[in-house]
Amino acid sequence: FLGDRLLRDGVWSRPRAWLAIVPACLGGCVLLAAFAKEQVSRTKVLLMALSGFVVVLLSFTIFGLNSEYEPTLSTFVNRINYAAAFGAGMLFAAILYLVSSARTGRFQQVILSLALIGFVLFAMLGNWAMSRPWTLSWMMQKHVRQVVVDNRSAFKSGDTIMLMNSPRYVMWSPVFDGAWDFQNMVRLTLNDPKINGGVVSERLEVKSGAVVDVSHNYVCATYPFKAMHALIATESVVVPICSGNDFVDVVTKRGMGFELDSSMPALWRSQLQLSSRGQSVH
Repeated sequence: FLGDRLLRDGVWSRPRAWLAIVPACLGGCVLLAAFAKEQVSRTKVLLMALSGFVVVLLSFTIFGLNSEYEPTLSTFVNRINYAAAFGAGMLFAAILYLVSSARTGRFQQVILSLALIGFVLFAMLGNWAMSRPWTLSWMMQKHVRQVVVDNRSAFKSGDTIMLMNSPRYVMWSPVFDGAWDFQNMVRLTLNDPKINGGVVSERLEVKSGAVVDVSHNYVCATYPFKAMHALIATESVVVPICSGNDFVDVVTKRGMGFELDSSMPALWRSQLQLSSRGQSVH
């Protein structure tokens, strides 16, 4: 709410952020102090704590047999924590109430207020820190989209645009990873459902007539060299691609940034030779 500069530079570089944080904490303290006067039976609180624990346990149990979906805080897989977060909130609230209700009056209000202040500050600063990769990803997405807009006249319906020298991820935040996101962005931007879009990555296989995106032996997309363009993100330019050799040459000279495996050009040239002889690239 304080604008792009606050999101980009972080909370510590913008002291005005505390104008929002401090009132939020004080307001929460007032509410907790008011609710603290209400009496809740200990049995109901213990039942809520038990329910929260069961929710956490069951929400993670369904992922127990899948090693690719382990509980994590930072990556995009953290979506599996949704149900557990609800249960953890129930458990936290119950424990907090039991601790604060050990005494009455001012002690209870102080405990609840301090707990709320700590929780709000942790949540606020943690959210700002974890949102940084998403902010950078969004900025890169805007840049790539602008390059597409600036070169609109170079593309015709049915053409293929291959994104090069762009990060596929910023830490846990995706930028553009393949046809499922980049192609959709290009089609919406150009208002053309026949435009094809792909992203250069280690998944690609280069054949004599096309580039194929293969993931776990599944063909995600095929991009023919006919009417192909390379969008080089760091240079904000679009370069025509006419053949497999052109594709490998452009990637080698202008698209090897952002940790693309340095062995890929040699592998792609080997695949081209096999494909030209009619042999399988696998």
